[in-house]
Amino acid sequence: MNTLVLIPRLRRLEYAFFSDDDRKALLESHLDGLPSEKGAMMDTLRKIRADCIMFNAGPPDLVVIRSAYGGAAFARTMRVDVEMLSRFADLAAKAPMHVPPVHLLAQASLQAFIGAVVVMAFETAFFVDLPDRERRYGIADDSVRRFGYHGLYHQAAGTERDGCRRNGPTRTLSLCLEPQPELAAIINHQPVMVTSGATPLEGLPGETTCGELDPAIVLTMARNLGWSPEQINNVLTRQSGLYALLGRPSHLGDLLGSYNWSMKEGGFPAADDGTPGAAYNILAYRILLVAGAGVATMGGLDRIVLSGRYTDQGRDLGQWLAEKLRSADADMERPKVVLCRTSLSRILADQGVVAAYEDNDPLRRFSSTTAPHGSHAPPSMQNRTS
Repeated sequence: MNTLVLIPRLRRLEYAFFSDDDRKALLESHLDGLPSEKGAMMDTLRKIRADCIMFNAGPPDLVVIRSAYGGAAFARTMRVDVEMLSRFADLAAKAPMHVPPVHLLAQASLQAFIGAVVVMAFETAFFVDLPDRERRYGIADDSVRRFGYHGLYHQAAGTERDGCRRNGPTRTLSLCLEPQPELAAIINHQPVMVTSGATPLEGLPGETTCGELDPAIVLTMARNLGWSPEQINNVLTRQSGLYALLGRPSHLGDLLGSYNWSMKEGGFPAADDGTPGAAYNILAYRILLVAGAGVATMGGLDRIVLSGRYTDQGRDLGQWLAEKLRSADADMERPKVVLCRTSLSRILADQGVVAAYEDNDPLRRFSSTTAPHGSHAPPSMQNRTS
C-alpha cells in the first residue's frame, strides 16, 4: 500500500511518501507556501502526486492529513468525507489559524487523489478525555479547556515498550522536544496532565513562544505600551522564548546539544543573563517544575520518554531530569530514559492505516502493514513493533 502523509504548517506544506511495509519514507520533501484558494491547492497536490508516482510508479492508496486542532469533537483519526468536513469546518471559530487551511487541503485531497482513502489525524485527539481537574480552568465557561498540541508524539511515547512495568500501570513522563516543547504525564495510554492549554502558547517556553505567562502582562502591554492585539500576539508567539532570552533566533536542538549536564552536581550550569547557559537554565527549570507536577499527579514515575525532532540532542537533559526526579530512597534506581525516534510522518502513516482498518475500509486487506502496537491497533497489528 502506498501512503502519503501531508503535514500543513503555517508557511509550507510538508509531505512524506511510504510504500508497503517500508518503515522509512521513500520521499520526504516540502513546498513553500500553503495555498489559500482551491485552484492553487489542487495544483500543489497534483505536483505531489506526480512526485509520488515518479518514486514508486503508483499513486497513493491512503492519504493522511495532520491537523493541529480537532477540539472535543474528534477523539480519534477519522476518514474524511463530506459529513466529516462539515463538522470540522464548524471548529474554525475556535482555531481560525489551523482549521481553514486544513479544511481546504482535505477538500482538495478528495479530488486530487480519486480512488484513495483520505483520513485526518488530530494532535488534540489524545487529550480529549483529560480528567476534568486537568482540563478545566478556574472560570465559569467550561467550553474553554486545556488541550495538548503534540498528541501524536505523546501517543507514540505511551506505546513504547522499553521501560514498561511488568506489573501494574506504567507511569510515563512524555517530553516532546519540538520547537514548542510540551510535557505530558501518561498512565498506561491515558494522559492525566499536559503543559499546553487552550492554545499551544501556554506551558513551556519555546524557540519563539513565551510559554506560561501572567495574563495581566498582556493587559499591561496594551495599557502602558499602547500595543494592539496583533502586536502583542506577534511578540508572544514570534519574539519570545529562546529568541527573547538570547536576543537572536535559536534552535532548541542547538541549545540542548551545547551542554553536558553533570550528574554528580545535579544542579544548573553557571551562566549569566543573555547567554545560552542562562536560557538553558530557565528552560530546564521550567521543565523540572512541570515534570515534578506530573510525577505528583501520577503518584510516581517509571520512565521518561523523549520524542520530537530534538530527541537525540535532549538525551543529557533527560538523564539529568531522571536523576532529579528519582526517589529519595538512595537504593532506588533512576527512572529509565527512553528515546522515541519515530518521525511524525511515520506516526501519521501508522495512524492512517489503523483508522482505515477500524472503519472496515477496503484498505483492511493491507492489515499486514506495520503499525504501532497499542490499545487502538487491531489484533493483527498489536504484536508488531514500531
